Amino acid sequence: MLPIRAILFDADGVVQHSSSDDIPAQLERILGFTPADLDTFKREVFQAERPALTGQADFAELLVPLLARWGAPHAAEELATNWWCAIQADQAVLALVERLRQRGLLCALATNQQRYRARYMEDKLAYSTRFDRTFYSYELGLAKPDVRYFNAIVAQLGLAPEQVIFIDDGERNVAAAREAGLHAEQFVLVRDGESVATVIKLLERYAVL
Repeated sequence: MLPIRAILFDADGVVQHSSSDDIPAQLERILGFTPADLDTFKREVFQAERPALTGQADFAELLVPLLARWGAPHAAEELATNWWCAIQADQAVLALVERLRQRGLLCALATNQQRYRARYMEDKLAYSTRFDRTFYSYELGLAKPDVRYFNAIVAQLGLAPEQVIFIDDGERNVAAAREAGLHAEQFVLVRDGESVATVIKLLERYAVL
């Protein structure tokens, strides 16, 4: 059996978490008002974002017609740049990543992101220095749970799939990674504040710690 050489970490829900639950206040600042039907607004924004996740379109440009219908056509750039970026890195998990890197394991971020949010993660959260590699879906032109997303990463790493572990909180993403031949584990947080313990428990199955 080939040895484990690399570990891929999902971002949202594993390495980073939302730092603000006050979405109405954020939208009030960005749009100048809070949408009356907030759930519908959020759903439409998520749907508009999808082509941007694989780099097919610019997120801010996709938001222009949507926000025009909601009465805030001027706010597309700011919404794309700022609203999605109320996030904070889990420093305990990043410390574990550093330990793994010191043990000679390649640690990479493998996440679905559009360009604006990925830039924030690179520049403000310094992921370009905290990980050996970063694989953003908008750059690859592929997004999880597409099996080709994992095929592309393994090819860029120059490793066999069975030399790679993938950790993600999404069941479909884990299934796709396994289909691509990677070892994959679903991150399920039982209690708040125990993210790093959860990751360690998953990795102990592979004797990499």
